[in-house]
Amino acid sequence: MSEFTAHARKLENAVSPETVDSTSTSEASSFRSLVEASLQGIIVHRDWQILFANRAAASTLGYSTVAELLAVTDILHLIPLDEHTRVKRYRDARLRGEPAPERYQIRLLHKNGRTIWVELLASVLEWQGEPAFQAAFVDISDNIRAQQMLRESEERYSLAMDGADEGMWDWNIETGSLFISANVWRYLDRPALDETVSTEVWLERVHPDDGDHMHASLISHLRGEDEYFQSEHRLRVSDGSYRWFHVHGLALRRDDGRAYRLAGSVHDITLRKKHEQELSERLHFEALLTRVSAEFIALPPAEIDAAIERSLATIGKFLEVDRGWFLQTDKDRRGLEYTHEWCAEGIPRERHNETTDYYPAARFPWYWRQLLNGTPVVISSPNDFPLEAQAERRFENEHGVQSLVSVSMDVGGTTIGRLGFECIKRQRSWSETVVNQLKLLGQVITNAVVRKYTDTALRESEERFRNLVEGSLQGIGIVDTGFAPLFVNNAYAAMFGYTSTEELRLLDSHMDLFASEDRDRVLAYGEARLRGDPVPMTYELDGVRKDRSEMHMVNTMRLIAWKGRPAFQITATDITEHKRTEARLHDYQQQLRRLASEISLAEEKERRRIASELHDGAIQNLALAKIKLGEFEKGLEPKRHGATLDEIRELLDLSIHDARSLIFELSPPVLYELGLEAAIEWLGEQFQARYGITCRVETDQDGAPLIVDIEVILFQVLRELLVNVVKHANATRVDIVHRRLGDRLFLQVRDDGDGFDAAAVVTGSGGGGFGLFNIRERLQLLGATLEIESGTGTNVTVTAPLAAEPAERP
Repeated sequence: MSEFTAHARKLENAVSPETVDSTSTSEASSFRSLVEASLQGIIVHRDWQILFANRAAASTLGYSTVAELLAVTDILHLIPLDEHTRVKRYRDARLRGEPAPERYQIRLLHKNGRTIWVELLASVLEWQGEPAFQAAFVDISDNIRAQQMLRESEERYSLAMDGADEGMWDWNIETGSLFISANVWRYLDRPALDETVSTEVWLERVHPDDGDHMHASLISHLRGEDEYFQSEHRLRVSDGSYRWFHVHGLALRRDDGRAYRLAGSVHDITLRKKHEQELSERLHFEALLTRVSAEFIALPPAEIDAAIERSLATIGKFLEVDRGWFLQTDKDRRGLEYTHEWCAEGIPRERHNETTDYYPAARFPWYWRQLLNGTPVVISSPNDFPLEAQAERRFENEHGVQSLVSVSMDVGGTTIGRLGFECIKRQRSWSETVVNQLKLLGQVITNAVVRKYTDTALRESEERFRNLVEGSLQGIGIVDTGFAPLFVNNAYAAMFGYTSTEELRLLDSHMDLFASEDRDRVLAYGEARLRGDPVPMTYELDGVRKDRSEMHMVNTMRLIAWKGRPAFQITATDITEHKRTEARLHDYQQQLRRLASEISLAEEKERRRIASELHDGAIQNLALAKIKLGEFEKGLEPKRHGATLDEIRELLDLSIHDARSLIFELSPPVLYELGLEAAIEWLGEQFQARYGITCRVETDQDGAPLIVDIEVILFQVLRELLVNVVKHANATRVDIVHRRLGDRLFLQVRDDGDGFDAAAVVTGSGGGGFGLFNIRERLQLLGATLEIESGTGTNVTVTAPLAAEPAERP
């Protein structure tokens, strides 16, 4: 007998005092008072006739008194018609003693005609000597509605997650079970269904190199050291490859702080990681090329060979190849000599022996044609060799080469060798970017090799000096201690635009070949040489050609004996093209920054386009549907269809509201329709309403509109700064000030939060500075500046130039 049944029997005694003695009458009376005061509705019935009801039952069903409820007499009048069959089956089963649940949910009819959901506990008891049914119930209508809203919210969230390529996960820490949503399973070797599995199903797929980092992040969050669990790691997917995922989660904790559940989202970031890696590799490669180039410029000739080996090693390790080499044409131009080589650890120098030190053109005709034509050789696999390159294919196969890339090296249109890298252990592809960057490296090494040979020739006898120097591609000159020209070679004369060496030696002073601002420095170096004081072996300066145009040069100046008298030997290298290459590299980096900004603007334009299509399409259609519904409603009977039409109207209103909210999230129309000032005020209102942080906005209302792209970037920057306040500042108040002073615009964001080490964020030594770095990069393209003052609270000031002319609004 259940405790509630026992209470019910006491209630029967309380209602029929003639059946109990005087001792139990008091107990029954007390229990009746307890039942009458209960917050649960209680009804006792037999053969559907109501025998007893308490005040809570009458109140729940909308009756003012118990007597009014008892007047209904038949309890079936309190139950919707479509529930009658289920209720009767349940009653019959209980009377026959068959198993049936004591607790279940059912709809009841309210006095005003609406239905309410209740959770009902039913039991059979004896009432005045005969079986009767007792029903105790509570109103759960609000819970049912909340569950329905939750289901709809979860469906919307699931659709949004699918659209954003995101999924959900939920880990029960205490049981070890892990729920993973269907849109994540589609990447793994399981059906695309929601499923709860062991955590090992996820952990066994984590890339070995990422496991420690992910585990450390998880432990840090579970210990309460980090507010959120965040990890970017690779997972093995169904085809055996790895994809990158960003996992974000938050733990639920008990009162003692111990986490018992962890849930969050997972997002596929493979494409983003690929782009980041490509950009990082490109910038890293350019930095390596710049460093290698700078090393060669001032390097003594005796150290050039070692520097070439180091360059091959540096670039080879970056490209993750097995061997790098440099082949030079022989003096008869009948073949290539193997002069420099680098091999990765474990790769033997198989080619550097008596049988592979020299590659005759007749043996490898296809390679030789590519060399003379200046055509790069790009072989991703042995099958890439053309039919006419059978000799080359056999040779590479014999040496185990799986893929290779090589570029020609030339000076003044004359090919001097070939630079290449190859893989022994694996096949790989070679992008056009890599090939072009190797061409730059080849040019740097070419210049260094040419300078090396020129300087070596200067140390030989005068006869050999003349024979070699006259045909050298390096500019060489000799001047007396007063810098009057004594000798120059053809390359030196040509470098300065003179048709012959005799024409150049007619100059009054060799100083006329140098820019006026560099002449005192050259004279000072010469005087220091004569005194024996230490001076730079090489130095850069600007030269002046015959046509008065300028070029960038690197000079090497030595004190020598010329016909028994002291003189200066000058070896000059025209590095104008090298400087242009450096400038192009710098411009390329600037282009990357601009590209990043354009991508950001393109994203904003796409957001605006989507928002516009939602406004002109979905919202208009929903509004029209609502109008049509109103017209349709006029011809229907309100009593039969009114509730259904109201539900449809509510759904339409909710859909319109959600669509409008999504439009504002994607691209606030106020920015494009009313301008930056109005958008700032709107953003402040939204920020305060969403996060509960007081936000005060001061803006200039009179200014002419800016260029739309500038307004978009400044609005994005402001939104990013406000997001930083929410994430990191722990602030209660934010002030936004927008002013136009002269030809400058000032945008200031102040908060009363915790503050941070501004110097560490600016220099990149502190964690979490990427957001501010991103902001600074975007502002730099506008010619704008970002200043941060942080202590008690943070003050961020953006100063940007105003547009010269007002911008047209689309």
